[in-house]
Amino acid sequence: MRMRKKKNGVQRLEDCDGLWIQQPESKKGIWQAEFSQNAPLHIEIGCGKGGFITQLAMANPDVNYIAIEKLIDVLILAAEKVKLAGLTNVRFILGDAAMLKEDKKKGV
Repeated sequence: MRMRKKKNGVQRLEDCDGLWIQQPESKKGIWQAEFSQNAPLHIEIGCGKGGFITQLAMANPDVNYIAIEKLIDVLILAAEKVKLAGLTNVRFILGDAAMLKEDKKKGV
């Protein structure tokens, strides 16, 4: 099933601005700076509408999460769920998981 374009999508995403990492390539090596706590960092690839990442982050407040989603309208729903839940340990990246590739020099 295809996701419909979200009404006021740009404004809704801007309302979740603190949760959305707009230039993830600039965060390489400094991901912890995005969070208020220094904690283990976990990644969810393809977070969908955010149900799983929201539950996971609620159950594990001592872990920081980065959720990646390539569809903006889906990311909007996920970010709104996390914001509504008041979670501070989740950030989102709008992008394709194909952007994740191994850095042969550093192994990451």
